Amino acid sequence: MAVELFSTGIATTKTDINDSVTTITLSSGMGALFTAPTGGDYELVTLESATAKEIVKITARSGDVLTVVRAQGGTLKAAWLALTKIYGHVTIREQIISAFCTQAQKLSTVPVLRAQRSAVESSARFVSVWDGGDAVTGNIYNAQRFSFPLSVECIVKTINHSIEINDIMGAIIVNFMDHGFTGKWLTVELATATPVYPQDGGNLSAINMIFDVTYETVRGDPYVQC
Repeated sequence: MAVELFSTGIATTKTDINDSVTTITLSSGMGALFTAPTGGDYELVTLESATAKEIVKITARSGDVLTVVRAQGGTLKAAWLALTKIYGHVTIREQIISAFCTQAQKLSTVPVLRAQRSAVESSARFVSVWDGGDAVTGNIYNAQRFSFPLSVECIVKTINHSIEINDIMGAIIVNFMDHGFTGKWLTVELATATPVYPQDGGNLSAINMIFDVTYETVRGDPYVQC
Protein backbone atom coordinates (compact mmCIF):
# COMPACT_ATOMS: atom_id res chain seq x y z
CA MET A 1 0.00 0.00 0.00
CA ALA A 2 1.33 3.43 -0.91
CA VAL A 3 2.46 5.54 2.05
CA GLU A 4 2.49 9.32 2.15
CA LEU A 5 5.89 10.61 3.27
CA PHE A 6 6.56 14.01 4.81
CA SER A 7 9.35 16.54 5.13
CA THR A 8 9.58 20.19 6.09
CA GLY A 9 12.29 21.09 3.56
CA ILE A 10 12.30 24.50 1.87
CA ALA A 11 14.22 24.73 -1.41
CA THR A 12 14.29 26.55 -4.73
CA THR A 13 14.09 25.36 -8.32
CA LYS A 14 17.30 25.51 -10.35
CA THR A 15 15.73 26.27 -13.74
CA ASP A 16 12.48 27.49 -15.27
CA ILE A 17 9.68 24.89 -15.39
CA ASN A 18 6.89 24.79 -17.94
CA ASP A 19 3.43 23.43 -17.19
CA SER A 20 4.03 19.95 -18.62
CA VAL A 21 7.40 18.68 -17.37
CA THR A 22 7.40 15.82 -14.87
CA THR A 23 10.87 16.37 -13.43
CA ILE A 24 11.99 19.32 -11.32
CA THR A 25 15.64 20.09 -10.68
CA LEU A 26 16.37 21.82 -7.40
CA SER A 27 19.20 24.19 -6.61
CA SER A 28 22.44 22.38 -5.86
CA GLY A 29 22.38 20.17 -2.76
CA MET A 30 18.75 20.86 -1.88
CA GLY A 31 17.37 17.47 -2.91
CA ALA A 32 18.43 15.99 0.42
CA LEU A 33 15.84 18.20 2.15
CA PHE A 34 13.08 15.97 0.76
CA THR A 35 12.26 12.29 0.91
CA ALA A 36 13.16 9.77 -1.81
CA PRO A 37 9.96 7.75 -2.35
CA THR A 38 10.03 4.22 -3.77
CA GLY A 39 7.54 1.43 -4.36
CA GLY A 40 4.53 3.67 -4.87
CA ASP A 41 5.16 5.89 -1.85
CA TYR A 42 5.02 9.65 -2.39
CA GLU A 43 5.47 13.07 -0.87
CA LEU A 44 3.33 16.15 -1.57
CA VAL A 45 5.19 19.45 -1.92
CA THR A 46 4.19 22.92 -3.05
CA LEU A 47 5.57 25.29 -5.64
CA GLU A 48 4.65 28.83 -4.64
CA SER A 49 5.10 32.41 -5.80
CA ALA A 50 3.52 35.63 -4.63
CA THR A 51 0.51 35.03 -6.85
CA ALA A 52 0.16 31.28 -7.46
CA LYS A 53 0.55 27.84 -5.92
CA GLU A 54 0.75 24.30 -7.30
CA ILE A 55 0.91 21.10 -5.26
CA VAL A 56 2.91 18.28 -6.89
CA LYS A 57 3.43 14.68 -5.87
CA ILE A 58 7.04 13.45 -5.64
CA THR A 59 7.17 9.80 -6.71
CA ALA A 60 10.97 9.48 -6.88
CA ARG A 61 14.11 11.52 -6.23
CA SER A 62 17.62 11.16 -7.61
CA GLY A 63 19.96 13.66 -6.00
CA ASP A 64 18.51 17.10 -6.72
CA VAL A 65 16.04 15.86 -9.37
CA LEU A 66 12.45 15.18 -8.39
CA THR A 67 10.07 13.05 -10.45
CA VAL A 68 6.60 14.48 -9.95
CA VAL A 69 2.91 14.25 -10.81
CA ARG A 70 1.60 17.74 -11.41
CA ALA A 71 -1.51 19.61 -10.21
CA GLN A 72 -2.45 17.77 -7.03
CA GLY A 73 -4.98 18.73 -4.35
CA GLY A 74 -7.22 20.70 -6.71
CA THR A 75 -4.41 23.03 -7.85
CA LEU A 76 -3.64 23.78 -11.50
CA LYS A 77 -0.52 23.20 -13.58
CA ALA A 78 1.55 26.33 -14.01
CA ALA A 79 4.87 27.54 -15.40
CA TRP A 80 7.46 28.49 -12.79
CA LEU A 81 10.63 30.57 -12.94
CA ALA A 82 14.04 29.51 -11.68
CA LEU A 83 14.48 30.06 -7.93
CA THR A 84 10.78 29.46 -7.24
CA LYS A 85 10.20 28.30 -3.67
CA ILE A 86 9.26 24.63 -3.26
CA TYR A 87 8.52 23.22 0.15
CA GLY A 88 7.25 20.18 1.96
CA HIS A 89 4.79 20.36 4.80
CA VAL A 90 2.57 18.21 6.93
CA THR A 91 -1.12 17.74 6.11
CA ILE A 92 -3.82 18.34 8.71
CA ARG A 93 -4.46 14.57 8.74
CA GLU A 94 -0.81 13.87 9.51
CA GLN A 95 -0.79 16.47 12.28
CA ILE A 96 -3.74 14.64 13.88
CA ILE A 97 -1.99 11.26 13.68
CA SER A 98 1.22 12.77 15.06
CA ALA A 99 -0.75 14.23 17.97
CA PHE A 100 -2.27 10.81 18.68
CA CYS A 101 1.20 9.24 18.71
CA THR A 102 2.46 11.90 21.11
CA GLN A 103 -0.54 11.40 23.37
CA ALA A 104 -0.12 7.62 23.24
CA GLN A 105 3.40 7.99 24.62
CA LYS A 106 1.83 8.92 27.97
CA LEU A 107 0.44 5.39 28.15
CA SER A 108 3.50 3.51 26.92
CA THR A 109 6.71 2.54 28.71
CA VAL A 110 8.57 2.13 25.39
CA PRO A 111 8.63 4.40 22.30
CA VAL A 112 5.27 4.50 20.51
CA LEU A 113 5.42 3.07 17.00
CA ARG A 114 3.15 3.93 14.11
CA ALA A 115 1.80 0.98 12.13
CA GLN A 116 4.19 -1.46 13.80
CA ARG A 117 3.35 -4.18 16.28
CA SER A 118 5.47 -5.92 18.90
CA ALA A 119 4.46 -9.25 20.39
CA VAL A 120 7.57 -9.62 22.53
CA GLU A 121 6.60 -10.64 26.04
CA SER A 122 7.97 -8.23 28.57
CA SER A 123 6.87 -6.14 31.50
CA ALA A 124 6.75 -3.10 29.22
CA ARG A 125 3.48 -1.63 28.05
CA PHE A 126 3.66 -1.31 24.28
CA VAL A 127 1.35 1.08 22.41
CA SER A 128 1.05 1.53 18.64
CA VAL A 129 -1.11 3.77 16.46
CA TRP A 130 -2.63 2.66 13.13
CA ASP A 131 -4.56 4.77 10.63
CA GLY A 132 -6.94 3.95 7.79
CA GLY A 133 -7.83 5.77 4.60
CA ASP A 134 -9.76 9.02 4.31
CA ALA A 135 -13.39 9.13 3.24
CA VAL A 136 -14.97 12.39 2.06
CA THR A 137 -18.05 12.97 4.18
CA GLY A 138 -19.14 16.39 3.01
CA ASN A 139 -18.45 19.67 1.23
CA ILE A 140 -19.49 22.86 2.97
CA TYR A 141 -18.87 26.10 1.09
CA ASN A 142 -15.08 26.21 0.68
CA ALA A 143 -14.46 23.39 3.15
CA GLN A 144 -14.08 19.67 2.61
CA ARG A 145 -14.82 17.27 5.44
CA PHE A 146 -13.07 13.93 5.86
CA SER A 147 -13.20 11.00 8.26
CA PHE A 148 -10.79 8.16 8.88
CA PRO A 149 -10.39 5.35 11.42
CA LEU A 150 -7.53 5.56 13.88
CA SER A 151 -6.65 2.52 15.96
CA VAL A 152 -4.75 2.54 19.24
CA GLU A 153 -3.37 -0.87 20.17
CA CYS A 154 -1.82 -1.76 23.51
CA ILE A 155 0.10 -4.97 24.27
CA VAL A 156 0.90 -5.48 27.93
CA LYS A 157 1.65 -8.19 30.46
CA THR A 158 -1.24 -8.51 32.94
CA ILE A 159 -1.92 -10.46 36.12
CA ASN A 160 -5.49 -9.51 37.03
CA HIS A 161 -6.43 -9.49 33.38
CA SER A 162 -9.95 -8.06 33.24
CA ILE A 163 -9.30 -5.39 35.91
CA GLU A 164 -6.05 -4.21 34.36
CA ILE A 165 -7.44 -4.22 30.82
CA ASN A 166 -10.48 -2.18 31.90
CA ASP A 167 -8.15 0.33 33.58
CA ILE A 168 -6.05 0.67 30.43
CA MET A 169 -9.13 1.04 28.22
CA GLY A 170 -10.37 3.79 30.50
CA ALA A 171 -7.01 5.57 30.31
CA ILE A 172 -7.02 5.37 26.50
CA ILE A 173 -10.52 6.85 26.33
CA VAL A 174 -9.59 9.70 28.67
CA ASN A 175 -6.42 10.49 26.70
CA PHE A 176 -7.89 10.35 23.21
CA MET A 177 -11.31 11.87 23.78
CA ASP A 178 -9.66 14.97 25.27
CA HIS A 179 -9.65 17.68 22.60
CA GLY A 180 -7.11 19.65 24.60
CA PHE A 181 -4.08 17.96 23.06
CA THR A 182 -4.80 19.18 19.53
CA GLY A 183 -7.45 21.32 17.89
CA LYS A 184 -6.99 19.87 14.42
CA TRP A 185 -10.10 17.70 14.30
CA LEU A 186 -13.83 18.27 14.50
CA THR A 187 -14.83 15.10 16.35
CA VAL A 188 -13.29 11.95 17.79
CA GLU A 189 -15.67 9.11 18.60
CA LEU A 190 -14.93 5.66 19.97
CA ALA A 191 -16.12 3.10 17.41
CA THR A 192 -14.99 -0.24 18.90
CA ALA A 193 -13.04 -1.54 21.88
CA THR A 194 -11.72 -5.10 21.69
CA PRO A 195 -9.78 -6.75 24.52
CA VAL A 196 -7.85 -9.96 23.87
CA TYR A 197 -7.16 -11.93 27.03
CA PRO A 198 -4.22 -14.32 27.52
CA GLN A 199 -4.71 -17.95 26.59
CA ASP A 200 -3.05 -21.22 27.63
CA GLY A 201 -1.64 -19.84 30.83
CA GLY A 202 0.02 -16.82 29.22
CA ASN A 203 -0.09 -13.31 30.60
CA LEU A 204 0.22 -11.12 27.51
CA SER A 205 -2.96 -9.14 26.86
CA ALA A 206 -3.88 -6.93 23.91
CA ILE A 207 -6.36 -4.08 23.56
CA ASN A 208 -7.48 -2.57 20.27
CA MET A 209 -9.59 0.58 20.28
CA ILE A 210 -10.73 2.21 17.04
CA PHE A 211 -11.70 5.87 16.93
CA ASP A 212 -13.53 7.64 14.10
CA VAL A 213 -11.85 11.00 13.46
CA THR A 214 -13.38 13.79 11.38
CA TYR A 215 -11.64 16.95 10.23
CA GLU A 216 -12.01 19.75 7.70
CA THR A 217 -9.61 21.44 5.33
CA VAL A 218 -9.91 24.18 2.77
CA ARG A 219 -11.17 22.45 -0.36
CA GLY A 220 -8.24 21.36 -2.49
CA ASP A 221 -5.65 22.21 0.18
CA PRO A 222 -4.94 19.40 2.69
CA TYR A 223 -2.53 21.62 4.61
CA VAL A 224 -4.94 24.36 5.69
CA GLN A 225 -7.53 23.73 8.37
CA CYS A 226 -10.94 25.35 8.19
